[in-house]
Amino acid sequence: MISTNKIIGSLVYRTREALDENDEFKEGLLKYPYHDNCLFDDHFHLWHFVGTHTEIANTLNKVQGVNAHKVKFPAIFDFVPVREDISGQSRDITLNVAIAGIITNEDGTETREDNTHIPLLRPIYHEFMRQVKMSGYFKLDQGISIWTAGSYHRHTKYDVFTTGSTSSFTERYGYYIDAIEIQELRLSIKQTLCDKDFQLIEEENSRVTENIANILKS
Repeated sequence: MISTNKIIGSLVYRTREALDENDEFKEGLLKYPYHDNCLFDDHFHLWHFVGTHTEIANTLNKVQGVNAHKVKFPAIFDFVPVREDISGQSRDITLNVAIAGIITNEDGTETREDNTHIPLLRPIYHEFMRQVKMSGYFKLDQGISIWTAGSYHRHTKYDVFTTGSTSSFTERYGYYIDAIEIQELRLSIKQTLCDKDFQLIEEENSRVTENIANILKS
């Protein structure tokens, strides 16, 4: 049985690769004040961190170096525990994740929406949800069309603006951040997944972090 976290890692990898090939996204990304953090050798990077809020914060704070910020954000936080409802061979999971990016704390909500949410966070959200649907890992919810844009699995979405927040965010994560939270994302894993699928998931999950050493040294 493949780890749920590795499945999400595979989806993060696919999201990153799709956005890296999207010239319109990369052009729009230039409006994001920290767009240099997102690129290495002109390739878009998106990271994946798994754990509790505290565990993810500790992981981020342990990464040090001149370019440490480039291997932290933007990122998808994959929060645990993950609920699994199992009946016979059926395996249904409920996920809670957050798409996070660094912001300038002095900016107001409207500026953050224009400079961070629209060029960075929302494109990641839409591409991630598209990859969930297109991956073939999950059964489609009733009413979802694989060909219709914006036709996603049921979930609750929050645009999180931390405008006016205290230093608690920098104390936890080391940076001021805004996020899009995806809560109660319910997915039913296909029973037809085979060893070949599991191997691909393992490989794609590992590729999310394959360039960290090079980026930190550059």
